[in-house]
Amino acid sequence: MRREPNHHSKAANQTGQQHKTPGRPGQQCSRRQIIVVIMVSSLFCLVISAILIWKGFTWYISSIPMSIPIFIVLLYLGYTKGSKWSGFGGYDTTSMVVETETTSPLGKHTKTIMHQSGKTFWDWMQLLIIPAALALAAIAFNIQQNQTSLQLSVQQHQTDLQIAKDQQQETILESYLDHMADLLLNDKLRESRPGAEVRQVAQARTLTALQDLDPRRKSSLLRFLYEANLISKNNVIISLYQADLRNVNLSDSILDNISLRGANLSNADLSNIGLRSADLSNTNLSDAKLTRAKLENVNLSQADLSQADLSQADLSFANLGSANLHRATLTLANLHRANLNFTKLDFARCDHTDLTRADLKHAHAHYAYLNYAYLNYTILRYADLEYANLMHSYLNYADLNSTDLSHAHLDMAHLSHADLRHADLSSTSLSGTIMPDGSIHP
Repeated sequence: MRREPNHHSKAANQTGQQHKTPGRPGQQCSRRQIIVVIMVSSLFCLVISAILIWKGFTWYISSIPMSIPIFIVLLYLGYTKGSKWSGFGGYDTTSMVVETETTSPLGKHTKTIMHQSGKTFWDWMQLLIIPAALALAAIAFNIQQNQTSLQLSVQQHQTDLQIAKDQQQETILESYLDHMADLLLNDKLRESRPGAEVRQVAQARTLTALQDLDPRRKSSLLRFLYEANLISKNNVIISLYQADLRNVNLSDSILDNISLRGANLSNADLSNIGLRSADLSNTNLSDAKLTRAKLENVNLSQADLSQADLSQADLSFANLGSANLHRATLTLANLHRANLNFTKLDFARCDHTDLTRADLKHAHAHYAYLNYAYLNYTILRYADLEYANLMHSYLNYADLNSTDLSHAHLDMAHLSHADLRHADLSSTSLSGTIMPDGSIHP
């Protein structure tokens, strides 16, 4: 009898031999590289999570980087060693079918080897796209809710702080007014002599209150002092020297004869204010708004008016000696008979300004804009008007003796009967200018 080979035993022996065959060096090396990459990635994600926690992020946001290496390790194990139970990687299955034939005493054995392919990217997409979308939507909604809640909390906190600050400001003003009323009624502040203790106390309280109050309440305090006749130029009981009056709004107020000598009024709104004959000497009025202000006969000597807006202001007979008007705007302003000795007017805009009979001896007006300005009978002796723009200006009978007009633009200007003795006219543009003798310069 012929013995048929045992196919099952041979397959088993081949399978055993395959299991005993050691892994190839390339596979071991690639696995080591994968493990190193996973370890480095895990360390990097751990550092990112620590940074997020240090920056104050919530725990579920900070835990996302730490969960990434865990997911990668599980995925790697599922595709390699645990592919059969996880179903991620490919694996082989063996099934044995025994068929019995009536003509043969031995059954017919059939061995079937089936290969289960691993999960592809599309399989993962079909499996995870809906849960991932829902998870991302939930996280986005949660983040939006947290941001909205945080914004509302911040706004409420700011509102509470503003209310508390407003109440504190009101308390400071009321306390100041109560103390001043006591000094006026009981301690006879108005009748006190210069240097008296009651005056010193009143001035100290005033300067302290002005330092703590907001601009709106500073304006109220200043009006109180003016109406109480405590800061009149003719009888200064409380000096506002170096008082903090920044950003105050005194527009449309009438404060004639007030004394604000040495006060800080930078960025103040003084538009259309009445300050006739006021003492504003040494005052800081930089960037202040003084449009259409009534400043007749005001004392602004040595005041800082740099970049201030004085357009259409009335400064007739004003004293601006040694004042700083650098880059100030004086368009359409009235400076008739004003004193501007040694005044700095560099880059100032004085177009259409009335400077008739004004005194600008030794004034500095480099690059000043004086187009269409009225300078008839004006004294400009020893003034520095280098590079100034004086086109179409009126300088009839002006005193320009020893004036520096080098590189100035005097095109179409009127210089009839002007005194140009010793004036520096080097490189001066005089096209179409009416000269002192009545001739027109070519």
